[in-house]
Amino acid sequence: MSGKAAFIGIDWGTSNLRAAVLDGDGAVLRAVARPLGVLAVAAGRFEAVFEDVVGPWLGEFAACPVVACGMVGSRQGWCEAPYLPCPCDEPALAAGLVHPPGRYAGRVSIVPGAMVAGVGRAPDVMRGEEVQVFGALAPDAEDAVVCLPGTHSKWVVVRGRSIEHFATHMTGEVFELLGRHSILAKLMEGEAFDASGFRAGLARAREPGGLLHHLFSVRALNLVGRLPGTALHAFLSGVLLGHEVAAGLVLSGSPLEVVLAGRPELCGLYREALADHDVAAVVADDGASFRGLARVARRAGLIS
Repeated sequence: MSGKAAFIGIDWGTSNLRAAVLDGDGAVLRAVARPLGVLAVAAGRFEAVFEDVVGPWLGEFAACPVVACGMVGSRQGWCEAPYLPCPCDEPALAAGLVHPPGRYAGRVSIVPGAMVAGVGRAPDVMRGEEVQVFGALAPDAEDAVVCLPGTHSKWVVVRGRSIEHFATHMTGEVFELLGRHSILAKLMEGEAFDASGFRAGLARAREPGGLLHHLFSVRALNLVGRLPGTALHAFLSGVLLGHEVAAGLVLSGSPLEVVLAGRPELCGLYREALADHDVAAVVADDGASFRGLARVARRAGLIS
């Protein structure tokens, strides 16, 4: 290993578990990933899964604390951690750490989630993304708009290194449902990415009519011979993503730059959609969650 092990970090989400031995800055020294998200773990089995995945490290790095984030802290997870109200910053997350019951209570800390709520405002929540946001920020950044693409994309406004508010968009899940189980899917010929189809979808999203009307274009354009079946899957992606980006920019105050943190191929699509609005994109690498865990662990005094 090139650095000195400081702690073990775990990003334990709905579908997957990522764990790593990290140095004090959150740089990965060793890593493992398993398809053992919260939904795949039976009640009462979290401690056993934890031991199965990181057990060999617990002895080898006996002095290292363990810090986890994500759905592991949900009601269906190992130990429920609260949602902290926004504005929410790194010190608040550090102060809100909870510890699971059992033999690892003195060693494992779970980061709380974040929520927005208020009079006349619909609530919104996130778990794990709050850590990813702080890891995606440049060390000297005070204000930023961060987009976390995914199944449930998050648009997060940071002011003074504190999460001021955020909004969740179910873009990825809706894309999956419509692209596989709706009448729109009947005309699709495969799921290979078609760049021209995606750009056509982005353009459609900027026209009048609204999302529900634009979605039917997936079917209508093919029926009249204006869009081949091989392009429909990408066209649907462009329509949904285009609407998300337009709404996200409005809700976040029409920024000139957005920080993207997610899978590189997905961030590339968002960068293209942002360019349509003359908005620059800065792409963070996939280590943002572990860097964020290091920031929280340091604030909590768990590492120096």
